[in-house]
Amino acid sequence: PICFCTLLCGNTSSYSNMSGSWGTGIFECFMDPMQCLDTYLCGCCAMSRQWKALEGMTNQLDIVMCFVAYLFGQCVNIMIRMKTVEKYGIAEGLPMTVIWACCFGQCSLCQTHRELTLRNAWPGGTILHKEPGDYTKMK
Repeated sequence: PICFCTLLCGNTSSYSNMSGSWGTGIFECFMDPMQCLDTYLCGCCAMSRQWKALEGMTNQLDIVMCFVAYLFGQCVNIMIRMKTVEKYGIAEGLPMTVIWACCFGQCSLCQTHRELTLRNAWPGGTILHKEPGDYTKMK
């Protein structure tokens, strides 16, 4: 899946010159319980929403992307994390990106959701999470 993901996401050489950091930690899933549950209950929808947010379309659900996420969830999760790291210049190497997305998939999705929200690209919620969380107060 790494080769497939890197082909779809493009050049990964830009990973070497990144210096930013994540706004929240990967295991801070419960800082927003509704978002955590929403991601857990419908991970495919969460991936679709995050993909759209990374493309600049906030709070939108793409049913085709939901289906793609259903079929290739782990690869889509890796690609979302890769795109987030690259877009925001987060200092995280490709191996760690893949490890976080593969070994802690739901936590990774929650973290990328929080990061997008912190950067004013709220992916939206599908079932329970109907408004953006305020993660600035929790730092």
